[in-house]
Amino acid sequence: MNKEFRRQFLHFFFGSIVILAIIFFGTTNFLIANSLILVLGYLLSLQIKKGLKLPLIKNFLDYAGRSIEKQIPGKGALTFFVGTLITGIVFYNNQLIFIGAIIPLVFGDSTSTIIGKAIGKIEISGGKTLEGSTAGVLISFLFLSVLFPLSTAFIAALAGMAMEYLPIEDNYTIPIATGIALMLLI
Repeated sequence: MNKEFRRQFLHFFFGSIVILAIIFFGTTNFLIANSLILVLGYLLSLQIKKGLKLPLIKNFLDYAGRSIEKQIPGKGALTFFVGTLITGIVFYNNQLIFIGAIIPLVFGDSTSTIIGKAIGKIEISGGKTLEGSTAGVLISFLFLSVLFPLSTAFIAALAGMAMEYLPIEDNYTIPIATGIALMLLI
């Protein structure tokens, strides 16, 4: 649980930085930086897999990496940046929707995991719990309600967090579903 908690804290922390970067530097600049980080991260992952020893990176991966991600070191971070890149491209013309689309990915996804693992009792599917899912929807709704009307924020939060139940990488599905819901509702 401690490693997963650390991982989700980093997801929350770096995701918050991503949102602030979009706000302060704009969508275009963010997408350029995101692409560079993604390429560098992928190249670094390949080198680590080949045996490159970088103590700082190794410590970081040991600190927050999942054991199932040994085949692709840093897979969680890579898929997060792919997800934000795709979302930024899809919703390029509307920065508010872009930011809104990644809010459940950043805040809801990490909250649902932490709460689900800490106090979850009612399993819904695949290790996901009612308590975790409810917490993910609520925190997503709270953050989205700062930017959108309450009904829109709630429906978008539900749409995004429902994507955790698909057998597809949720770093891709959560923001796209949330963005589509927001587009349809505003």
